[in-house]
Amino acid sequence: MDLALAMAPAALAIAASPFGIIPAILFLFTPRPRVGAGAFLTGWLLGIAAGFLLAALAGAWLADWSPGPALPWVKRGLGVLLIGLGARNLLARGKAAETPGWMRGIETATPAAAARLGLMLSLANPKVLLLALAAGALALEAGLAVGSGLAGSALLFAAAASATVALPLLAHLLLGEAALRPLGRARDWLVANNGLVVGGVLALIGLKLLLG
Repeated sequence: MDLALAMAPAALAIAASPFGIIPAILFLFTPRPRVGAGAFLTGWLLGIAAGFLLAALAGAWLADWSPGPALPWVKRGLGVLLIGLGARNLLARGKAAETPGWMRGIETATPAAAARLGLMLSLANPKVLLLALAAGALALEAGLAVGSGLAGSALLFAAAASATVALPLLAHLLLGEAALRPLGRARDWLVANNGLVVGGVLALIGLKLLLG
């Protein structure tokens, strides 16, 4: 329970990130909505789990396979990076930005391309990756050994962090086309306010890692 509570802020921050939610919604406006959204969700979830395991395994290796003096420095470094990214998000909010290339390609994406996009936007996105790394470091500090317990925690963390990416697909499965109008409004709100939401949460988690 203590570990779950410690990892909850990072999972919530990833869940609030528009980098997963916006594509998850956009795929529902394509010719094969459920296939594309499902493939994207799979890639997104696997990328988060991989980032979690990467941090835990790296921390274990640095600390000779047990939480040791290297781990607090890993946490502090991640904390500083998260605070910096949070400040950058807050300062940049409200600025107009070009539509990213990956967003323009969603309309014609194959299922394989959708899964690759999910991996790229999670595992190769600095904000999402750092949050997954921070959660992995917390798991190692809590005493989880490298093995099934750590892998299970990675999957549970990834599932919790991916809940908001799964919700649009679930809404479409349950409600069909009727879900598209409210999902479109949610997408527009996230685009307008993502700097404030993500920046604030990144900074708070960074402070927790830095001072904890």
